[in-house]
Amino acid sequence: MHDTAEQLEVVEDRLHHIAEESPDPGTTVRLHALGDQVTAQAKDIDRRADRLRDDF
Repeated sequence: MHDTAEQLEVVEDRLHHIAEESPDPGTTVRLHALGDQVTAQAKDIDRRADRLRDDF
């Protein structure tokens, strides 16, 4: 699960990079928001993986 979270962080970085390159301000805002959502999911996955590890 930690690997999945790390992969999502890579995607998040890419989304923010693409957002900065977009000429359309609306697209920039949407991509940054999507990147933030991906980060939140990655952090949630990491937390769940830690809890599972602690339970065993």
